[in-house]
Amino acid sequence: MPFNKEEFLGVFEHYNKSVFPLQIAFVLLALVMVYLAYKNFRYSDTIINNSLAFYWIWIGIVYHICFFSAINRAAYLFGILFITQGLVFLYAGVLKKKLNYSAGKSLVAYFGWTFIAYALIFYPQRRTSGFLLPGLLDLC
Repeated sequence: MPFNKEEFLGVFEHYNKSVFPLQIAFVLLALVMVYLAYKNFRYSDTIINNSLAFYWIWIGIVYHICFFSAINRAAYLFGILFITQGLVFLYAGVLKKKLNYSAGKSLVAYFGWTFIAYALIFYPQRRTSGFLLPGLLDLC
């Protein structure tokens, strides 16, 4: 591995401190996307796909290329892949309208909602177990 644990956690700390308070806006946008998927308004899919494209492109450029590349040259490839995935959200979801979101009752939908709940609720609550990424402010 081209980096050690301290370097890896240091990247998280530097990223989190550098982009604060955007994390709050990112969580709020994620909650809006969940609401839009659940309610499924006329433009819900377009808003969700634009938001997901933004997230993927942001992570590709800002996290991988600007921060993670300091300790891992492969981060440039990761960044390009994330940017490409963001462009796929724009193309397939916004332009072609092939990506749709709703609160279905299938097994796949339940798995999806489980992952969303984990990411937005349970993962942040891990702080109670004494684990908190460096530089991540306690927003919960």
